[in-house]
Amino acid sequence: MADQWEFYPSQVDGMSASIYVNLSYREFSRFAHANQLAWMSIRFLQQREDGLSHPEEFESLCAIEDACIDKLEEGGVEAHYVGRNTSQGGRDYFFYTSDGSQVEKLLCQAMVQFPDYEYEVGHRQETDWSTYQTFLLPSPRDMQLIQNEHVIRKLEESNDLLTTPRTVLHWIYFSDHLTRENFVEKSLAIGFTIDHRIEPNADNQEWGVVLARQHPVDYWSIADVTLTLFDLASEFGGVYDGWETPVVTSPANFDSME
Repeated sequence: MADQWEFYPSQVDGMSASIYVNLSYREFSRFAHANQLAWMSIRFLQQREDGLSHPEEFESLCAIEDACIDKLEEGGVEAHYVGRNTSQGGRDYFFYTSDGSQVEKLLCQAMVQFPDYEYEVGHRQETDWSTYQTFLLPSPRDMQLIQNEHVIRKLEESNDLLTTPRTVLHWIYFSDHLTRENFVEKSLAIGFTIDHRIEPNADNQEWGVVLARQHPVDYWSIADVTLTLFDLASEFGGVYDGWETPVVTSPANFDSME
């Protein structure tokens, strides 16, 4: 099974958080025998004001994660590392296993080489993988942020000037004509224009619209625009289906990217 790791920003108990999750476990029913959740929580030696990890601690945190994974593999215990949460001055690592006690022991052994770090380990029965399902897995809105990041990475590879405004196209689909037109009316009122409509055909029975607006595509700019459209589309029972931008490496250079 190929791992599919993704980052996305979140909030935990009203505080800033960063979730790192392995999406390849979404079909977790295949691992029904791994019915215990084991975890390890560590406290940072230093932290940012928002409670997230400090760049100066990056290498140490990577070493801890690698050491834990290596120790679990060496110990021969089945432990599915499904994700971690970073928030409030610490980091929580989550594993599903059939032997939580053994995972705890191996994690403690791995932490021997990091005596400066305070940590706790534990495990419990969790046959429904609820921590993975309800805490780690991204919501549809979070998935939009992840998809935005994928496009941004491609743009960065092309040396795009992300903060330069350009015409960006956005695709939205609805199940009927009326809700599409109600959505269009609302979107025009908040500064979008219509690039074109997409009518149902033999291959696609949905009513679509492609909206356009001038704006940058850096992380926070595109997050603001896409989540606005995501929420508005949801309000009308529609689906926001992504965006496309020209690649901007200079004011006169525009190549399509989606």
